[in-house]
Amino acid sequence: MDEAQVYSKVERENKLFTLPEVLAQVLQVTEDQSATVGSIAEVVSKDFTLTGKLLKVANSSFYGRSSEVRSMDEAVNILGTRTVKAIALSVSVYDMCNRLKTRLDMKDFWRHSLEIAVLSEHIAKAVKYSHPEEAFVAGLILDIGIPILDAAFPDEYEQVWQHIQKGKDLLQVEESLLGTNHARVGAFLLSKWSFPKLYGECVENHHRAYETAEASDTDELIRIVGLASRVAKFSMYGPIYSGVKDFDTRNALLESLGLSHSELAEIDAKSMKEFMDTAKLLEIDIGSPLDLVQQANYKLYRLFREYEYLYRRLEAREEDLPKDRVDEIAIDVMFTVVATFSHYFNNACATILGRSQLIELALKKGEISDSKGEILGHSINVIQRGVESITNVLCVMKSVESFHTIQYHESAKIIDLKNHLEKLAARELETTEQV
Repeated sequence: MDEAQVYSKVERENKLFTLPEVLAQVLQVTEDQSATVGSIAEVVSKDFTLTGKLLKVANSSFYGRSSEVRSMDEAVNILGTRTVKAIALSVSVYDMCNRLKTRLDMKDFWRHSLEIAVLSEHIAKAVKYSHPEEAFVAGLILDIGIPILDAAFPDEYEQVWQHIQKGKDLLQVEESLLGTNHARVGAFLLSKWSFPKLYGECVENHHRAYETAEASDTDELIRIVGLASRVAKFSMYGPIYSGVKDFDTRNALLESLGLSHSELAEIDAKSMKEFMDTAKLLEIDIGSPLDLVQQANYKLYRLFREYEYLYRRLEAREEDLPKDRVDEIAIDVMFTVVATFSHYFNNACATILGRSQLIELALKKGEISDSKGEILGHSINVIQRGVESITNVLCVMKSVESFHTIQYHESAKIIDLKNHLEKLAARELETTEQV
């Protein structure tokens, strides 16, 4: 199979999903410099769903209106032309993708895509990108090629999923099985849908965002969404940590955009708070708060599995090393691993705590029910205690000065942290008694 064959079938399969007439008119009128608020409002008003969502956004707390916005003219005036276009594009893509016959869990897909969109918009604002709403749309449609390919080539894409769950590179697997990849297919379909060229370029190049070095707005936007996709927690594919290259790429993107790790952490925290509000405003189905808790638990489980895997590899090589060098080498490796994974664990913990706080808030407001008070409330407590335990263990691991292992099961050992934890607790108790 080659790329031309894939494009032909994708185009044939999606002929029914042509760009809605109203969206085409919205794109045309919003690009017209002479268009008035009234003419834009007149076009938008032809689509009942889009009208309702624009009014909903205009009346949201973000715009702080003291009186209710009821007319489309007023809504367009408040939101601005570019925001109206961004919302129109987002609503249309959501509708078209949800009509695909795919085996993907589309809640998972939109959870992943919306998180990238919100992160992209906040990163764009932080680096003073001229039109942050463009970053939102680009982030939302970044992986649109995945459901497109899954719908058009279900058997081949089932093999793709099997390979990437084993840690294979997504683009390489797609190229070997299909002769192309989801980034290029997504860009191809956006061109057929007459989307602005800017978005197609972002979708096509987001996996190699760190390679862009030009000063153009397009290249900056590619790097913005590229960074957002590497920060997002709700991954659709692949392992959470894919090696040093992944870590280095994110650092390179941060440096190219002039952002620090602390600034990125602040952006992540802001985005976390807006994630569910944005889903609610645009009526994007990302699942219930309980779904988010389950996703968080699964994320922790995978992190622990990957952490254990690294140590098992280290232990397997221990026998080949001189005994007097084992401790020294192991400590160096462990410090490197701990430093790297601390970053990922801390981000994951911040996200998980944020989600649990959102659920607590929703419970207090009565937005979700827990009639017996035993499911969500208990889950939140367990998650928060688990995050606290992870943080404590990381602190202890950073202070380990010698490398000792204990038998975990027949085929593996783990670092004996129990003694270190007990010694640390004893020292703290002794210090307290002396005081």
